[in-house]
Parts: sequence; structure tokens; C-alpha cells
Amino acid sequence: MIKLFYSWLFLLTLLTILSCNQNVINKKSSPSNTTQKIDSIKFLHYYSNLKELKLPLKLKCGLASDVSYNYAPFNNYFERNFDSPLYVAGKIYKNNNFISLLYGIVGDDLYPVLFNYNNDGTKLDSLDLSGNCDGDEDFLSSTTVTFNQDYSILKIDSVTRYSGNYFSQLKASADTTEIVSYKYRILKTGYFSLEDSVKKEIINTK
Repeated sequence: MIKLFYSWLFLLTLLTILSCNQNVINKKSSPSNTTQKIDSIKFLHYYSNLKELKLPLKLKCGLASDVSYNYAPFNNYFERNFDSPLYVAGKIYKNNNFISLLYGIVGDDLYPVLFNYNNDGTKLDSLDLSGNCDGDEDFLSSTTVTFNQDYSILKIDSVTRYSGNYFSQLKASADTTEIVSYKYRILKTGYFSLEDSVKKEIINTK
């Protein structure tokens, strides 16, 4: 009787071990893990061939117009719509949790937009850094964006308004300049955070 009991116990233990091993095998070869690995390889291939942008990087009135950019892929790494980027400038930040790619949206200028992805190419967050660089007889506007090595991004919008229609003598007729600055930071999770925003007005008393 005791011998039979130990035989059944041994058989039960053996079946439990085999069942656990099978679960491990199934987990290792599950479709979701395989797809994740394929996506990771595809994304690595994609961004590895992109230009690495040196920091600090300063943009004035969008991406430089005298540079040749690659077309951004239509079906990868962002939803395709009217506001989707058309060009990709390069990779700008990278750590173990995310990688940042700088794209350009076509408008009056080539507006910069930053996309953060995880290592599988899944989008974590995006930051629209477009601005306005325009001018007329009574105003002049500009936008500068600076990418720093400490994962901070500074965007400054400025608009100078003039008291008269003297476009050829802007400095002499300048009245007020409004400056709005935004300081963003990329968190360890790959998401963007607005740390500070300041608005000030400078009055020309000359």
C-alpha cells in the first residue's frame, strides 16, 4: 500500500514538472514575444541608419532649409494624417528606456516635432515644437528651439511690434517685443514634461 502511494506521488510530481516545462516553452515561443522581437529588430534597423544629431542643437524658424532630409516612412512609427511629419532629420536622444527622433512637418517652414519611442518602436510621446516666423510692416516674429544634452528643450517665441509702417527702419521704430519661453524635459520614462513657461514684454523707450 505504501509502495503504491509513493508510486502515485512520484507520477504526480513528474506530471507537474512536465507541465511547468511546457508552460515555459510556450511562454518563450508565444506569438506576442516573437512579434515584439521582430518589431525591435525592425526599429533598430530603421533608426540605426539615421543621422545622429549633435548636441546642443539650436534651430531657428524650423529645420534648416539648406539640408537634404530623408522621407519619413508612411506606415511606421506614427499615425498617418494631415499633421504627420514628412521628413526625418535624425536621432537626437537615446538611453535604455527610449530613443528620440526629430521629424519635420511641412508648412511655411519645416516645423520640428520630436517623437519618443521605446526599443520596440512603440510611440511613447511626441512634442510639437513648431512656431511662427513671419513679418509685415508692423511686426516681426520668430521661434528658436534648443536641444540640450541634459534632456531639456528650450523653445522661445518672440513677436516684435512696430509703431509705424517703416519696415526699412525697424530698429528705429520698434515699440514692443513679447517673448514667451517654454522649458521642456524628457523624463526617464520617455514622456515630455513642461517644467516652466515665462512670458515677458520689452518696451522700447527710444
